[in-house]
This record gives sequence, C-alpha cells and structure tokens, in this order.
Amino acid sequence: MRKMLLIPSTFTGEKRDKKIRIFLISQVARAAVTFGINEVCIYYDPDPKFDSHGLGRFLVKVLKYLNTPPYLRKVAFPLDKDLEEVGSSLPIKAEYHNDRSRYEYVYVLKKEGNEYLVTNGKEEFKVRSNKDFRTRILVYDKINKKFVEKYETEKYFGYEVFYYNKPLPMLLEKLRKEGFYIIGTSRLGEDIRKIDLRKSEKVAIAFGSFARGFEDMFGNKFKEMFDITINVVPNQLIYSIRTEEAIFYTLAVLRYRDII
Repeated sequence: MRKMLLIPSTFTGEKRDKKIRIFLISQVARAAVTFGINEVCIYYDPDPKFDSHGLGRFLVKVLKYLNTPPYLRKVAFPLDKDLEEVGSSLPIKAEYHNDRSRYEYVYVLKKEGNEYLVTNGKEEFKVRSNKDFRTRILVYDKINKKFVEKYETEKYFGYEVFYYNKPLPMLLEKLRKEGFYIIGTSRLGEDIRKIDLRKSEKVAIAFGSFARGFEDMFGNKFKEMFDITINVVPNQLIYSIRTEEAIFYTLAVLRYRDII
C-alpha cells in the first residue's frame, strides 16, 4: 500500500531558530514512521513572506537524514551546516534502522549505464538496474539482489521524501492520474464522525501551512481539489491547530478508521 503525506514547503517558516525547526520536522518524521507512511512529498507553497524553495529543500534534507539508518548516515550526509543542530531532533527508534536481514539501505556512489556502485556503510558492491531514482539513498533487497521502493517491501522500511517544486494543484492532478485517493484536511472540512471514507491502495493526505489553510490558499472552491476534505477535530476549542499536530491527529483517526 502506498501512503503519502503532502506537506507545504513553508512548514517551520515562522521559526528562525534552526534547532526549533529541526525539532518540529522530527515530529513529522516520527508521525510518518509511527503510522507506516512510506512517501512524504514537500510541495511548493508560494507564500511571498518566505523563501519557500529554500525551506522546502531544508525540510527534505532533514527528513531524509532522520529516516536514514545510523549505519549509513556518515556516508550519505557528510559534514553539512544545515544538519549541525540535528541533535535537537526527537530520535527515531524503528526496526528498519537495525534489521538488515532482508533489506538494507545503500548509498549510490556512482552510476554508469544501468550499473550502480553502492555502499552499505561497510562494503561497496555493484547492482544492475534499468530504473532511474530521484535519490542516492536506496533500499536494497538482499535476497533478490535488486533495489525496491519503500512501498514494495514486505514490512515497513521507512519513507521516501521528495520535493515537488510546483504548487499543490499540479501535484494533485499528477497523483489523481496515478490513482491516488486524495484526502484534504481543513477546519472547514467534513466532520470525520459523520462521513464515509473510501479504502484505497493509494492514499495521499494533504495539509496546509501554519499560516494559511487551504481555504486561504485557494479560496472557497478548495474542496473541489480533493476527493474528500475532512475535519478531524470538530468543535476545536483552540484558534488554530499546528501542522505537526494536525498530522498526528489525522493519521491517528485514519488508522482507527482503517484507511491507512
């Protein structure tokens, strides 16, 4: 099953302290792993108040680092100023960070034609593949001797994270063509207690930013962008729910409803 989070590039944009930004991003990583999310897409939010592309790339880097098992981090992430405060993150202790019996993470050192030279942190070896990948950090199937996507493994093996450098409507159009059931989240959405949700092998769950919900981004017709728009905290007694909070609330409810 493919389970994808869609998060705006402006997430953490209001925080100037890198420690706080990394701490907040680590909450997203923990939520993704807790509920078995295997794809995280950071979409471009064209908010003029921020360097949205820069924020998006920072998000991707930190999320990739936190997902990568410790045995590969030194190879995949050499000294990097963006990660110098990564100690402020909440740790992720998950089975896939330690269990290398069937699958393991590898880092692509070089690619020539359909031959990849990779390392698993201990040794280098070559793998043949006709596929092109958008990342140099891959999952290797040791039995079948091939690369696999995160959503293809027999048991959960972390999430893939990527940046989509175009606005959300273009991303949703692409996902819809791929057969995703797309769920939007909003305080103006349907009461989660009163609606039916469709079970699907491909689910994408979209979140707005801390400053702008979908109604602010796209106007009154924002619900038309999604297959369904849900409110998982009806009658909320706080003015606004932060994105990292909304992610946990939403995933918990969707797990209870057996959607993810």
